[in-house]
Amino acid sequence: MFACIYGQKIPGGTSLVDFAYGFSPLVEDTAVDTVVIDIEGCELLFGSAYELANEIANRATKSREASGLGCRVNVAVASNPDAAIHAARLFEGVTFLELLFLNHLDLF
Repeated sequence: MFACIYGQKIPGGTSLVDFAYGFSPLVEDTAVDTVVIDIEGCELLFGSAYELANEIANRATKSREASGLGCRVNVAVASNPDAAIHAARLFEGVTFLELLFLNHLDLF
């Protein structure tokens, strides 16, 4: 599972990458306003993926002194990083994607 953190209004001097490292050691900086983290195995620290995503969103609103960003961010959780990135950029708040693939041969 992957979580994307997208913040358009991150205050200057604040690092989205450093913030993301507070949740996972596996962070990819994909753009100035976007990072993707691998959240596999983070359940032991943060609970479910739902709890983790909400913790990220809540902590981001806190001040920098309180380990936050001082702004709101979009967080999306998905089974692959690309889906998480697109969802975080398109939807406000916390988003969860569960992709279902149907084998078209099974339909006939």
